[in-house]
Amino acid sequence: MDIAVVKVPSQQCTESEGQSRLNREELAVLRSKVDSLCEKTLNQETEIKAKSTIITKLEEEKLNLRKQLDTLTQKSEKTTKQLNEITTKLEHVNIEKSSESKNVEKLKQELKNEQEKVHQLEARLQQQVVQRERYEHEACGAEEKLEQFVSQMLRIFDTYSGETDGTKVTWKDEVQLTRLISHAKDVVNENLKHRGRIQELSDRISQRDRQIAERNRTVDRLGEQLTKTAATDRETQNIAHQLECSRENERGLESRVHKLTSDLMDAQVRIRELERQLSQATHEQERALCARLECRLSEVSSRWDSVKSTKLDMEQQIERTERENHNLRDQIRKLESEMANSLIIRDEQRADRDRFFFYLCKLATKARIDQKVASRMEMDELQEAVYTRMGQIASGEFTLLTDVQANADRLSGLNRRVKRLQDQLASKEIQLGLWRDKAATLEAQLNEWSRIRENAEQERTNAERAIARERKTEAENARLCDELTRLRAELLDLNDSKIRCVKVEDKLSELQKANEQLEDVRERQATKIKELRDVIDKQQCELSDHKTRNVESRNNLTEELASTRKTVEQLKRSERELYEFRALVGRLLGLNVETLAVPNYDIINRLENFIANHQLMQLEEPHGLPARNVLSSPTVRSAHHLREPEIHSCEYASGSGVAKAKSKEAWDTSSIRSPRLETRVVRAKHTGLPDRRRSPEKREKSNSPKIVKRDPRKY
Repeated sequence: MDIAVVKVPSQQCTESEGQSRLNREELAVLRSKVDSLCEKTLNQETEIKAKSTIITKLEEEKLNLRKQLDTLTQKSEKTTKQLNEITTKLEHVNIEKSSESKNVEKLKQELKNEQEKVHQLEARLQQQVVQRERYEHEACGAEEKLEQFVSQMLRIFDTYSGETDGTKVTWKDEVQLTRLISHAKDVVNENLKHRGRIQELSDRISQRDRQIAERNRTVDRLGEQLTKTAATDRETQNIAHQLECSRENERGLESRVHKLTSDLMDAQVRIRELERQLSQATHEQERALCARLECRLSEVSSRWDSVKSTKLDMEQQIERTERENHNLRDQIRKLESEMANSLIIRDEQRADRDRFFFYLCKLATKARIDQKVASRMEMDELQEAVYTRMGQIASGEFTLLTDVQANADRLSGLNRRVKRLQDQLASKEIQLGLWRDKAATLEAQLNEWSRIRENAEQERTNAERAIARERKTEAENARLCDELTRLRAELLDLNDSKIRCVKVEDKLSELQKANEQLEDVRERQATKIKELRDVIDKQQCELSDHKTRNVESRNNLTEELASTRKTVEQLKRSERELYEFRALVGRLLGLNVETLAVPNYDIINRLENFIANHQLMQLEEPHGLPARNVLSSPTVRSAHHLREPEIHSCEYASGSGVAKAKSKEAWDTSSIRSPRLETRVVRAKHTGLPDRRRSPEKREKSNSPKIVKRDPRKY
């Protein structure tokens, strides 16, 4: 019903019958309207009862849906918890995998380092083997030379054994020979020891080769395990992809659940609003519908008049404020234009200032002021300096302005500038105070204008609210009808939501199955990870064992290197002693060993010649000499002393590097004496005379080393 259409009856009672009739007619109209309103209210009550029954049914369905939603939320919470647990476990698995991959990389690096060390040790072993072979070759050459040299020496000294009488005379160099023999025995023992060490070194090298082969096998195993870890990484990536898909599905389901819950909340809010509106409508219509109509009409008329008056006042105030705003905008525009002009003027002033400063710098250079000093000054200081300099030039001072003078002028200028700036600061402070006062007044005016505007807006809103309230009463019935249609539509939506809930339950069951599958996969991965950890632990143990073995082998190799170096040094020392012994024998025989081509051959040849000459000298002596004089002669004594017992004929010594003589000449007993000497000795024994058919010159020629040619390669 339109309340605004009803006309307000006049309150003043007139005595005229026309007015009473009019009042009666109006009352009859009002009564008819009230009756129609009562009928409408009864109809609305019946509709409200039907709606209440529908609402109760809807509430029951709503409770059922709430229960279903609670169960679904519990299931979704469980699934989310399970998913969170799975994600945490997967994160732990990924962390463990990353740590294991780091350990594997460390193990690979350690293996590479160990392999490099093994290669270095192999290279060192090869170098040591080459050096050992070289030293052995040199030692074999030296031993052969020594054997030949000592065999020749023994063969030469054995020539005295056949010529001596039954008396045994000790040789004067017996101490040296015994020393040589003892050294020879020591060297033989050391050679035997070195052979045993060489055998041990060869055994260790073979062991090292076996260890290298085992390490290569372990490296192959690690490669296979790395391929297995790569396969497990792929499986974990696939599982992570499946997890992401399941999470996306769960997010979609959660979004749908949120939508359903939001729809349910909206439905609940709407139902509550409907209940509240129904209760308000029933109370207002049952208690004071008819009584308030007249009061409302009077109040609305009075309010309408007051609203009109306030509207006029507000329109006037709004016009005033708009005029003031327009004026303020014009002022702001003027100020902005002035600011833009001031900025342009400021830029022009800056350019003029730069030009003026450049001109002052030129003047300073013309006034014989240092250019560096002028460029460091400011404009005021430079003006004062140029001014003072012009005064100096006018007074006749044409000297160049130095830094000290410039600084003094600069200080005076700075003092003046400080005073001027202080005055400017005081004036600017006064201006700031004035501007602050103006700003305070403007703020107060703005606050007043805002307060007036707020009051006007409040009055306008109050008027609009009154009009809206009047219109709301008319639109309540239409809203109720619309709400009934909405409730029916919501019933259909609830049926759709039930179907969706069933679908959500199916999807949740599928998600549970997927979670179970993921748990199975996680357990498999856990078992695989345990196996990989066991393998890695075994590999670490093997690597530690390999490290200890490598350290032990390295220590053994260092010890063997030290022992080989000692043996090499001993061999070098023995060779040095042999060379010294050879040089000493050569000096005793009157030879220089350094100038000889084949020293051993020349020394042995000289010794043979010396012994042969000595024997010839003994044989060429007169036959009638008594035996006492012959024995007492120095030559015979030397011959007796040169004879050695046959015990020492097979051994010799020459320092620390000594070996047994193996040449054919040293062990050939038939070639101890030359055939010429034997024929001469036999001839002298039979005749009792010396062999004087040959001259001494021929004897020297026959016994010279040129005639008796020997193969130097034997020595």
